[in-house]
Amino acid sequence: MSGLVLQIGATKLVVSVVLAGAAWIVHRRVGSPAVSHPLWLLVLVTLLVPAVVSLPVLPAEPDVVIGTPATGSAEVALAEGDFDSARGARFSTIAGPGVAIAWLLGTMGLLTWSLLQTVRFQRRLTSASWPASGHLQREAAAIGHDLGLARIPEVLTTGAHVTPMVWWIGGRVRVLVPTFLLTELSRDELHAILAHELAHVRRRDHLVRWLEWLACAVFWWNPVAWWARRQLRIAEESCCDRLALDAGRSSPGIYANGLLKVVANASQSPGFRPPLPASAAGGVGRSQVLERRLRMIISTDTRSPAPRRLRAFTWGAVLCVLPFGLVYCDRPTPEMTGEDEAATVEATLEDPVETLAGDLADILTRHEEDIHRSIQAKVESGALDEYRGGLLSAYVSGAKAGLLIHYEGRDLSDEEKQAVADRLTASAERVNPAPGAAMEDATVFRELLMDQLATELLAMEAELIRNFHKVQLLRVPHPLLPVLKFHEKPPSSNPGPQETAGTLMLEL
Repeated sequence: MSGLVLQIGATKLVVSVVLAGAAWIVHRRVGSPAVSHPLWLLVLVTLLVPAVVSLPVLPAEPDVVIGTPATGSAEVALAEGDFDSARGARFSTIAGPGVAIAWLLGTMGLLTWSLLQTVRFQRRLTSASWPASGHLQREAAAIGHDLGLARIPEVLTTGAHVTPMVWWIGGRVRVLVPTFLLTELSRDELHAILAHELAHVRRRDHLVRWLEWLACAVFWWNPVAWWARRQLRIAEESCCDRLALDAGRSSPGIYANGLLKVVANASQSPGFRPPLPASAAGGVGRSQVLERRLRMIISTDTRSPAPRRLRAFTWGAVLCVLPFGLVYCDRPTPEMTGEDEAATVEATLEDPVETLAGDLADILTRHEEDIHRSIQAKVESGALDEYRGGLLSAYVSGAKAGLLIHYEGRDLSDEEKQAVADRLTASAERVNPAPGAAMEDATVFRELLMDQLATELLAMEAELIRNFHKVQLLRVPHPLLPVLKFHEKPPSSNPGPQETAGTLMLEL
């Protein structure tokens, strides 16, 4: 997952550099803010467009696995010269998630900080703002009518030391006019500044503020995003200057004097920085930019907008280039041959089950489930055919059943249980179809699995018979019946009348 995030981030970086370079060239050649503004906006929008289309243009990853031993163990052999590739892959495995986590943490931190600043600024305005006078409201309505606004924004007067700005965080758009400007600006100069702010509303720049805020928060590490944001605001201020002069019916001199007074008052509070969603009239803060604006205001260039065809061509180019934001660069998926597919399945089935807890049936079941998951993953990725994957899964289930029957009733140690589980894994690894026709012919593949299963079952049966003959039956002798024997007594020298001729004795 982290690799995909880094690929998308790298692709967005390259696309933003290319688009920003093109926008800068057009800006230097044409020199019209109305033409360059959509191009700078395109840079930010392209960053936010979700990348969902994979374009396989990156070099394929080197395959360092060249084989496994015949016993089916998990040992991997590396080809000569591939050690650096393996070390690089290991480094990317460790560094990739770290970079992705840093990206996420930076985005969350910037979003949280900017939202807190916005909430704090909103509370400050709520406590120090009130509706403007009727005269100012009527003047704003007249200017808005000249600009073609369908709905006149709410004009507020604030005691906070801020610059005139457009403020919107949902609901109705607000235009803020600080109270100190009501006394320091003449009526015509105030009219010109009010026209400038309403021009922002006419162009819907308050919506662009949130778009650029989101783009810079997500791609905070991309310097092109911040540069495009600055150039976008410069072009935006110039466009609003032209609209304000046209709709406000103010002379360029009066408009320039009013703008200079606003900038001078803003410089008296250097600690103040409006939040990102605000469209302030003070410009973007550099004297060179302000000087360029004043020159454009006084000259006739401000009143000569770009040709309509050129602006239409610019927006058409924006719509044509925008789909490139859906694309991200990816590595090509190599085509699997018969040998590669078999080796891939074999390498996938080598993952051991770490725990030995439970009886033999539980251990074999865990091994079987692990093998089935590996087969399913390869089927979903296209590395293994679905039909062959089903046959291989059925074969593994049959091999497990045969092992359970074979070792039923036997008391096995943990080492012996592990050996039986390894035998199940090795039996699946040994099903390695021959390259060429064997992998291409499903019938041959199925017969190979059936033959392997039959061979294993016959081997188990033969082992059972051998073990049966090796069993030593204990032969318990039958109990012996007592034997009565007659022993003759040797004759005495003086036999009595009661003396017997012999004696009966019990002999066991």
